[in-house]
Amino acid sequence: IFSPQIKHFFDETITPTEQYKAWFNDYLWVFLTFIEHFIILIDSLENEFFINEQEEKMFTQFAYISLFEAHKKEILAACNQAAREGSDPAEKIKAIFEPKKGS
Repeated sequence: IFSPQIKHFFDETITPTEQYKAWFNDYLWVFLTFIEHFIILIDSLENEFFINEQEEKMFTQFAYISLFEAHKKEILAACNQAAREGSDPAEKIKAIFEPKKGS
């Protein structure tokens, strides 16, 4: 929808010259080189995402806190149901996150 308008304003504000084209191509090449560089760096990671065990432990705690916050009502309901039934709360909580049949 906006493509013709963007092209119009781009053409109206920047007069294409050979210097402009060379500058743009150089910066585009640098940008693409950065992207490729970071893709190579990410690809070279060998699941060594944590500096040490303390960082991994902190990440795990954060992940659990985030998970609990997102599913607080369901987890509390499962714990309450387990307490009423005298069953294992861990099994009730685990059932929340298991894939449902047919989905």
